[in-house]
Amino acid sequence: MVSVKKTGILLIMLLAFFIGAAETPQIFMAGDSTMCDRKSTVKMGGWGQLLRKYVKDGVVINNMAVSGQSSKSFIDSKRWSKLISRIKSGDYVIIQFGHNDQKKKDPKRYAAASSAYKDNLRKFISEARAGGAKVILATSISRRSFDKEGKFNDPLDLREYAVAAVEVGRECKVPVVDLNLMTQKLISDLGEEKSGELFFFHYNKKDNTHTTGKGANIIAGLFVEDVKKRGLEIAELFK
Repeated sequence: MVSVKKTGILLIMLLAFFIGAAETPQIFMAGDSTMCDRKSTVKMGGWGQLLRKYVKDGVVINNMAVSGQSSKSFIDSKRWSKLISRIKSGDYVIIQFGHNDQKKKDPKRYAAASSAYKDNLRKFISEARAGGAKVILATSISRRSFDKEGKFNDPLDLREYAVAAVEVGRECKVPVVDLNLMTQKLISDLGEEKSGELFFFHYNKKDNTHTTGKGANIIAGLFVEDVKKRGLEIAELFK
C-alpha cells in the first residue's frame, strides 16, 4: 500500500512535470506552400515541416502554413486569427510570405511589396506581440533559375519582397532570417545540375519553386544555423 507521504511526493512531481510542459514555448508557422506540411516528403516537402527534425524533445511546432496563401489571403481566410487564438505568452511565430503576394492578376492574393505586404507584416507582428508571442520573419526561399550559360539567374521578383520584410523587421525590431539570400547562394553554389535535386519534379519538368524533402531539410537547417549563429532567443529550442 502506498503511503500518504509517497503519494504526496508523487503528486508534486507530476504537478511539476505538467507545469514545466505547459511552459515550454511552442513554435507557430504562418506561410505558403514552400513552408507547409505534406503527406509525404519523398517528392515534395515544406521547410516548416522538416524543421521538426531540429527541435529539442518536447518542443511542439504548429505548422499552419497552407499552400497557395499570401499574406493577404492568410488574413482574409481567417487563418491568421485562428493562429492568434492559439498562442500563449512566450511562444514563437515564424512568418514567411511573398511567393503568392506578387501575383498581380489575382486580387484575392496580391499584396504590393512596398505597401500592402508591409502593412500585413506589421499586423502580424503587432497582434502576435499582443498575445505575448515573439516573431521571427523569414524571407521567401529563392526560385531555381539559370540562364543559357548555366549561370544562376537571380529572380528579382521575390527579392523586393525579401527587402520589404527586412525593412519591416528593422522598423519593428523583429529578427529576419533572410532565406532568400541564403537559398540564392545555395542554388548558385550547387550549380544547375546538383541544385535540381532539391526541387520537385513535376510532369517531367523541374518545378523550380517547391522543394523535395531533401531540399526542405537543407533549408530548415539553414534557418537553424542562422538563429544559432546570431544568438536569437528561439535558438534555445533547437538541438
